[in-house]
Amino acid sequence: MFTRNPHLAVDLLDDRYAIPDYDEVVQLPSDLGECPPTEYRADAVISLTRRGEPVYSLVVEIQLSDDSVKRWSWPAYVANQRAKSRTPTDLLVICPNDETARWAAQPIELGRAGSYLFPHVVGPSQIPLVHTVEHMVGNPELAALSVIAHAGPGDAGTEVLNRWLAAVPRLDGDEAGLYFDYVYLQLSKPIQQQLEAMMTAMGATYEFQSELGRRLFGRAKEEGWAEGKAEGKAEGKAEGEAKALLTVLRACGFQVPAGVVDRINACTDADRLNSLVARAATITDIDRLFDDEA
Repeated sequence: MFTRNPHLAVDLLDDRYAIPDYDEVVQLPSDLGECPPTEYRADAVISLTRRGEPVYSLVVEIQLSDDSVKRWSWPAYVANQRAKSRTPTDLLVICPNDETARWAAQPIELGRAGSYLFPHVVGPSQIPLVHTVEHMVGNPELAALSVIAHAGPGDAGTEVLNRWLAAVPRLDGDEAGLYFDYVYLQLSKPIQQQLEAMMTAMGATYEFQSELGRRLFGRAKEEGWAEGKAEGKAEGKAEGEAKALLTVLRACGFQVPAGVVDRINACTDADRLNSLVARAATITDIDRLFDDEA
């Protein structure tokens, strides 16, 4: 994402750090190796320039979990880029979870004389929440990070996923698949399952933007999340919708009580059951499934 939109690194730093005046953000080669033999390669290297001259550099790393080796190599990344660019150089670490962010934010001791590297760390609480579909379409890189940081099983987290699924079809062809795949692969397993269930509930109306998306929906069918709809012709449409509803609920991680199973199976209104399939992908408490009947 940073290679496609280098300004994203500056967006994430916002006003917390003293960034020099600049008029351009430039993507640089990310090979920070010595010559020879060791190769150091960052996720991205960003240069801020003023009147065509570099004034500041950022080494950007996406860190998904603790990795003690990085605390030895990160100072080399920064030192090598500083030597190459002859500009002040900082380390920006993007972390999708708070635990990793706390680990990455610890100062790195360089020597006993009191020299330290202080990483700039952006965790979920620092990644902006993108509130509208239009903003997501206009800045898909920031949107992708926002979804990774803020998507979840609660109402707010589910709304983030809903906005994302609405935004992805509006992205340019290659971008849509690229960002859908990237976001999906960074989500935790429970949130992946929640997203898959929402996609299944959208079914015929959702245009899958990548091979991964189409494969996920195919897997959903194979695992039976949507087989109830396929069997509807043979067993009756309502019975097929009931099976689809139960499989989506289980895919979302609910333990479905026997009373709820009986209530679903007793329903003969296929349209009503179809609306419950869509709701099942968004609720956080199974007791809310039938809220509109109160």
